[in-house]
Amino acid sequence: MAGWLRTLLISLFSLFGSALFVSGTAAQTANACSGENLIDRLRDEDRSRYDALRRAADAIPNGEGLLWRITTETGAVSYLVGTMHVGPKLVPDLPAGLSEVFDEVDAAAFELKEVADPAQMLAASFRNFSQLLLPDGESLRDFLTSGELLTLERMLARRGQALDFMHRFQPVYVATTLSFPSCGQQAGGSDIRKTLEATIDGRIADRITGAGKTVYGLETAEEQFASLTHLSIEHQVQLLRVVLDQAGELGDIAITMRDLYQSEEIGLFWEWNLMMSEALDARDISEAFTRALLDGRNRLMAERARGYLDQGKVLIAVGALHLPGEEGLVSLFRKQGLTVERVMPGR
Repeated sequence: MAGWLRTLLISLFSLFGSALFVSGTAAQTANACSGENLIDRLRDEDRSRYDALRRAADAIPNGEGLLWRITTETGAVSYLVGTMHVGPKLVPDLPAGLSEVFDEVDAAAFELKEVADPAQMLAASFRNFSQLLLPDGESLRDFLTSGELLTLERMLARRGQALDFMHRFQPVYVATTLSFPSCGQQAGGSDIRKTLEATIDGRIADRITGAGKTVYGLETAEEQFASLTHLSIEHQVQLLRVVLDQAGELGDIAITMRDLYQSEEIGLFWEWNLMMSEALDARDISEAFTRALLDGRNRLMAERARGYLDQGKVLIAVGALHLPGEEGLVSLFRKQGLTVERVMPGR
C-alpha cells in the first residue's frame, strides 16, 4: 500500500496548500528538485499495466486540461484554472494561456481568500491551530512503536522540528508535514511569507491584486482544516507509518506530479492513485480521502462560485485535483447549466 499512500500524501498539497501548508514549512529550505517519473518507469517496466492506466485515465471526464472558459446562460465569461500549491523550483511557470486571462478578468476566487495576503493566511492558520491537535491526554507515542518513534524523531530533526513538540499533533498533519519535499517550496530560505507568495496560487494572487482587482474565497480556513482532520485516526496512523517507512521516494513522487501537472494530465494522476489502491486492497482509505478532500468540497465550492460566475470576468483558481471527474468542478458547473470549454495550450 505504501506507493499509493505516499502519492496521496503529496497530492494533499495539490488540494490544500493554503492554511495547512503554512504550518509545516517554517524550518525547511528549498533544495533542487530531483527524481524519476514513476509513470515513465511503469511504461518501461510493465507496458500492459501502463496501457491499462492510460485507458482508464482517458475515460475520466475532463481528465485533461488546466484552464477552462466558463460562459453563463446570459453570456458572461469567466475562467477556471487548476493550480498546485508549490513553489517555482518545482513548477516555475503558470499554466499555458493564463497570462492572457489576467487581462480579461476583474476578480479571482481562490479556495481561501487569504491566499492573497500571507499575514491573513498566517492568522487564519493560527486561529485553527487547535483543530490539528490530538484530544487532550493523547499523543503520537500512543500509536507508534518505539522504532517508529525513533524514525519520526530523526525525520523531524532533519526539518528543524522536535518530537517533544510534534507528538501532540494529529497523525495526518505530521504525515503531510514530513511527506512534502522541500523543493516544492519557495527558492531561497524558510520564510513562511515568501513560501506562500511563491506558490502558484500566490503568484496568481499577486497578479490579481497588483492590478487592483478583487479577491474572493470559496472556503474558510476552518472548513479546510476540518475536512482533513475528519479522517479516522486509524487511517491517519496508517498514513504516518507509510511516510516513516518509505520517505526516501518522495522526490520521485514530486517529479511525477510536476510532469503530470505540466502536461495537464490530471486524470492520469488520479487513475494512478486508484490503480495502486485497488491492486493493494486499499479502496476503503481511497474512498475516505475522496469523501474528505474532494467530493463535498467540490460541491460547496461550485455552489459558492456560481454567484461570481453570474457576474462574469472572474478567475476561479483551485487545486487541480478539484477539476476532473463526475464530481469535479468542470462537471458540476456544467450541471448548473454553464458552458465549460477547455482552453488548449497555445490557443
